[in-house]
Amino acid sequence: MVREIENEPSVLTVCVGTTLYADPPEYPDEERHNLAWRGLFSTIPAESGAPLEIQYEFRYETRFWKVLPQLLNGLQAKISLHAPIKARDIASSDETLRKYSIEETKKAMQLAHELSSTIFVLHLTPQDQGEERDEQLKRGFASFETLTRYKSEMGFVFPTALETLEYPKWPSNLEETIHVLERALRIDPDVEFCIDVAHLWHNLVSLRPDGNPGIDFPTYLQGYIEEVDRLVPVKRFHIGQAYVQEEGEEILHETHAIPGLLRGGDLTANTRLALDYAPTGFQGLWLNINSTLRVVHDFAQGKINSQDIPPDVILEIKDPRAEVQLRIKDIIQSQIRLLG
Repeated sequence: MVREIENEPSVLTVCVGTTLYADPPEYPDEERHNLAWRGLFSTIPAESGAPLEIQYEFRYETRFWKVLPQLLNGLQAKISLHAPIKARDIASSDETLRKYSIEETKKAMQLAHELSSTIFVLHLTPQDQGEERDEQLKRGFASFETLTRYKSEMGFVFPTALETLEYPKWPSNLEETIHVLERALRIDPDVEFCIDVAHLWHNLVSLRPDGNPGIDFPTYLQGYIEEVDRLVPVKRFHIGQAYVQEEGEEILHETHAIPGLLRGGDLTANTRLALDYAPTGFQGLWLNINSTLRVVHDFAQGKINSQDIPPDVILEIKDPRAEVQLRIKDIIQSQIRLLG
């Protein structure tokens, strides 16, 4: 198992971490799989103590995942695991796929246990489906009940955290989140929540029929966090750059770009990230990262002041390069320290 962190930082603040991901088609056999993950883990400073979310999308039935605890042995990090979502769907209308996805997620729970995972992030409805949303949610809850029962039978102690998703997946706004969590609590009284800020922003400004592009997002986010946290603990935030931009006759929707950059933007030592304003010449809707971080920081500081465990922040960006993830992590962590 991964060693627990022995020393907490002397000044408490919200901690920023990264996501590690390797694209399965690029590493089709066990040897290349192991080399890829060994290389990823080697980029993480052993003494960092920062949160680290593993997005493991290889098929668990291959049992490649069995090597991960060994590769991570000795790394002092707050490890967590994201349940698989690619080609797996616990809310699928295809019953064969749904049952297979449940079995894959059970194996992911085994890995989370072996990694001493601090949290297990789960999409209740992982894929967009064309049929009625309510039926999709019903299947998702049936699977969630099966998975919760399995976790209890196995004695796994990590909490399951449901996540904000993009419409038409569940949940996409505050009303849906409260509805989902009230039902989830009847199944798992220890359920927690992960707020994906990019998804929430995107739902409000561009995807929902009742969306208002002029909405004061920081104020909405603050209210969203407070209402959800009254019901279940908000223990994680996913952060990425979100924007909506017109490109000729097309409209580009982005939810997990590098904070402060347009998709495909060059990240160099001299790159100035647009964290509190849209890039020069940008036409469209832009998520202000700094005002978002202020809301997250203030919420976390309130937890610290009440001697509660503060949430952490995980960068969830589409660039899988570990060096990019780590550089952006340091920038975002510095931004949060400035708020203190």
